[in-house]
Amino acid sequence: MELHVDLLSDQRPHAVLAQLQLLRRHTGRLPVIFTIRSKGQCGAFADDPVAMFDLLKWGLRGGVEYLDIEANWGARMIGLAKAHYPATVLMGSYHVVGKKTTEAQARKLYKRCYHRGQVDAVKVVTTAIEHQDSYRVHQAAESLALPVPHIGLCLTPTGSLSRVLNMRFTPVTHAKLPSVAAPGQLTSEAIMRLRQDLGMLQPKQFYLFGAPISASPSPAMHNSGFQHCHLSHSYALCESEGTEAMAAALRSPDFGGGSVTIPHKQNVLQFLDQISPAAEKIGAVNTVIVQVDPETGKPVLLGDNTDWLGILRPIKARLAAKGVQHKKGGVALILVIYNRTLEKAQELAWRFNGCAVSQLDPETFRDACGKWAPDVVISTVPGTATFTLPQHMLEAKPVVFDAAYKPARTALLDQAIKAGCPYVQGAEMLVEQGVEQFQLWTKRHAPKDVMAAAVYGSVEKL
Repeated sequence: MELHVDLLSDQRPHAVLAQLQLLRRHTGRLPVIFTIRSKGQCGAFADDPVAMFDLLKWGLRGGVEYLDIEANWGARMIGLAKAHYPATVLMGSYHVVGKKTTEAQARKLYKRCYHRGQVDAVKVVTTAIEHQDSYRVHQAAESLALPVPHIGLCLTPTGSLSRVLNMRFTPVTHAKLPSVAAPGQLTSEAIMRLRQDLGMLQPKQFYLFGAPISASPSPAMHNSGFQHCHLSHSYALCESEGTEAMAAALRSPDFGGGSVTIPHKQNVLQFLDQISPAAEKIGAVNTVIVQVDPETGKPVLLGDNTDWLGILRPIKARLAAKGVQHKKGGVALILVIYNRTLEKAQELAWRFNGCAVSQLDPETFRDACGKWAPDVVISTVPGTATFTLPQHMLEAKPVVFDAAYKPARTALLDQAIKAGCPYVQGAEMLVEQGVEQFQLWTKRHAPKDVMAAAVYGSVEKL
């Protein structure tokens, strides 16, 4: 999301920060590009780099993820921004308005925006006089092979193709907006359709590996996300208790990524090249991501785990609603692992520095953690197991989380609802971990509402 500060009617620092806060509130976790475009660069701000830098500093203080800096900035100003705010990505930019730019001239502009390596990305915007100009602005950057990402755009409707060819931070409009912000802008839907027509987006095949999985809502969830984002990918089931079919799919040239469930969350490890710290800590993989080795260009299979996020995020939301905020260095957490077989509970408890119990009577539970009742209960038993809790464990109204999503109202959730406890049904975990998978695979913001609607089309929402 780009905030054009030069277009704001009130550019006083407190007013700009208020606009930034408003943008954050309505766009969630989307990163913000903080831009002040000068009049000489097709904007509305005075051609005064010092005044511009003073205002840009407020964006840096506001924690913006990206800062657009014009090529006429001095090296000292860029150095100060980089030194004091190293987490912010600096994008060097230059706009050519109203005249033709040759490929050689575009190369010089990219070099100028690069600021001798002081920036993290470069952006050159020219004016398209003919359709070939859209290709020239990209060919210029590719011929330089700069070690940072580049953005190449052309103004005017003649240059609309440049927005299709550009694969990073392409400004888009929306059908509901009264007018476009710049001549030649397209909607994201139009850009994605054109990229598909031009063969720029190769369809990939994604799978859910496991058994039994015939009733899984995952295909509906992910395919709805692909369709919403105009991606020609497909997500299907690969149901097998053996590993042969999974191994063949993982080696397929059109394999784009996969979800992994029982019994393969550990079986899949033998076919992977790398695993993430989360997967290593948990000891299981639920997500396979295809990366590319920068040296060989060959695919690298990375195993990750998003289940923990599917558990953590809903629980944190329920605890926050109860007024409970856990902060690092604050109240200590005590983890109690329950299993009817004590040895199995001890194995998990040892890995995660918790306590193990094989009974849930008040005395055993108190001896394990010093409390009569928990604050959070997480159940991973099958929904058909009709598992419920001893009544004393519900006295403190804990957050009750059931990972099973069929039936939607398990015996445990039914008990929690009747006791007035905040609860999380398994379908919510499925959506949360699936959203994270989608973003890891596509490097795009997942359409969570669309994906959730697909899940709740087959699973009752409590």
